[in-house]
Amino acid sequence: MKTVTMLEFRKDAAVILERVRRGQHLLLLYRGRAAVKLEPVTEPAASSADDAFYGLADAALGKRQPARDALSNSEMDRLIYGE
Repeated sequence: MKTVTMLEFRKDAAVILERVRRGQHLLLLYRGRAAVKLEPVTEPAASSADDAFYGLADAALGKRQPARDALSNSEMDRLIYGE
Protein backbone atom coordinates (compact mmCIF):
# COMPACT_ATOMS: atom_id res chain seq x y z
CA MET A 1 0.00 0.00 0.00
CA LYS A 2 1.37 3.40 -0.93
CA THR A 3 1.83 6.03 1.75
CA VAL A 4 1.20 9.76 1.86
CA THR A 5 2.56 12.11 4.51
CA MET A 6 0.43 14.79 6.13
CA LEU A 7 2.58 17.43 4.43
CA GLU A 8 1.91 15.87 1.01
CA PHE A 9 -1.78 15.58 1.84
CA ARG A 10 -2.04 19.24 2.86
CA LYS A 11 -0.24 20.38 -0.28
CA ASP A 12 -2.12 18.18 -2.76
CA ALA A 13 -5.33 17.03 -1.07
CA ALA A 14 -7.44 17.33 -4.23
CA VAL A 15 -4.96 15.29 -6.30
CA ILE A 16 -4.62 12.64 -3.59
CA LEU A 17 -8.37 12.33 -3.11
CA GLU A 18 -8.83 11.94 -6.85
CA ARG A 19 -6.32 9.05 -6.80
CA VAL A 20 -8.34 7.40 -4.05
CA ARG A 21 -11.62 8.07 -5.83
CA ARG A 22 -10.23 6.27 -8.88
CA GLY A 23 -9.49 3.16 -6.81
CA GLN A 24 -6.09 3.59 -5.17
CA HIS A 25 -5.71 2.66 -1.51
CA LEU A 26 -3.37 4.93 0.47
CA LEU A 27 -2.04 5.03 4.00
CA LEU A 28 -1.83 8.51 5.53
CA LEU A 29 1.13 8.99 7.82
CA TYR A 30 1.10 11.38 10.76
CA ARG A 31 4.57 12.10 12.16
CA GLY A 32 5.89 9.03 10.39
CA ARG A 33 3.29 6.65 11.78
CA ALA A 34 0.29 5.13 10.05
CA ALA A 35 -2.79 7.11 11.05
CA VAL A 36 -5.53 6.69 8.46
CA LYS A 37 -6.36 4.37 5.58
CA LEU A 38 -7.77 6.17 2.56
CA GLU A 39 -9.80 3.94 0.29
CA PRO A 40 -12.52 4.46 -2.29
CA VAL A 41 -16.16 4.16 -1.33
CA THR A 42 -17.89 1.36 -3.16
CA GLU A 43 -21.46 1.71 -4.30
CA PRO A 44 -23.94 -0.38 -2.32
CA ALA A 45 -25.44 -3.33 -4.12
CA ALA A 46 -28.74 -2.63 -5.81
CA SER A 47 -31.61 -3.72 -3.63
CA SER A 48 -34.36 -5.99 -4.77
CA ALA A 49 -37.81 -4.45 -5.16
CA ASP A 50 -39.29 -7.38 -3.22
CA ASP A 51 -36.97 -6.86 -0.22
CA ALA A 52 -39.26 -6.87 2.84
CA PHE A 53 -37.30 -4.05 4.46
CA TYR A 54 -38.45 -1.53 1.86
CA GLY A 55 -42.09 -2.39 2.39
CA LEU A 56 -41.86 -2.18 6.17
CA ALA A 57 -43.19 1.37 6.53
CA ASP A 58 -46.29 0.60 4.47
CA ALA A 59 -46.82 -2.68 6.30
CA ALA A 60 -46.46 -1.02 9.70
CA LEU A 61 -49.03 1.62 8.76
CA GLY A 62 -51.52 -0.91 7.45
CA LYS A 63 -51.10 0.13 3.81
CA ARG A 64 -50.45 -3.31 2.42
CA GLN A 65 -52.90 -5.41 0.48
CA PRO A 66 -55.34 -6.47 1.74
CA ALA A 67 -55.80 -3.40 3.93
CA ARG A 68 -55.81 -4.04 7.67
CA ASP A 69 -54.77 -2.55 10.97
CA ALA A 70 -51.14 -1.58 11.53
CA LEU A 71 -48.75 -4.41 12.37
CA SER A 72 -47.44 -5.07 15.84
CA ASN A 73 -43.69 -5.25 16.44
CA SER A 74 -43.77 -9.05 16.60
CA GLU A 75 -45.67 -9.20 13.28
CA MET A 76 -43.05 -6.92 11.70
CA ASP A 77 -40.28 -9.18 13.05
CA ARG A 78 -41.97 -12.21 11.49
CA LEU A 79 -42.34 -10.37 8.18
CA ILE A 80 -38.68 -9.32 8.05
CA TYR A 81 -36.86 -12.13 9.83
CA GLY A 82 -39.22 -14.98 9.17
CA GLU A 83 -39.49 -15.79 12.86
